[in-house]
Amino acid sequence: MQPLNKLLLACCLLVICNQIAFAYQNQVTSSGFIKDRSFVIGYHYNFGEPNTSKFHLLEIGYQKSSTSGVHATSANWYATSEMGFVKNSFLIGPKLGGFVSFGGFVLGSELIYYTNFLDESLRFVPYFGIGGKPFRLSINPHIRLSNKDFEPINRGSVSLRVAFPID
Repeated sequence: MQPLNKLLLACCLLVICNQIAFAYQNQVTSSGFIKDRSFVIGYHYNFGEPNTSKFHLLEIGYQKSSTSGVHATSANWYATSEMGFVKNSFLIGPKLGGFVSFGGFVLGSELIYYTNFLDESLRFVPYFGIGGKPFRLSINPHIRLSNKDFEPINRGSVSLRVAFPID
């Protein structure tokens, strides 16, 4: 492994460990739930059909969470945007989504409206993976709901997201 790859891997592990260690240092409500708000940064590696190219998208946004229990059970909703340069044009995908996590497993879905300002496509994206409130690694199949001819990106992705508390 090259030195730069080792440094990048070490930095990623440090961020994830930091998020796990400080995930529950928020106010507990009278019902025993921990509620907080977070700033989200994510990376999406897009693969599959119909394009032969693989795409990389950046995600930024806002997340609200409610966590309870020793098994890190949480319910989360978020409003974020994916963005990147795809096929020599700028692509943006505002989205709304939510997920639940229990014991390190994540199950959720999101609605994404991809546009390059000339054409658009609405997609439903169910996903599953590992993680919880502070971070998530998931596989995301894309289901096209509108304008099935517009294929700015492929029909599947792997995503890594990290949430930084802002409370």
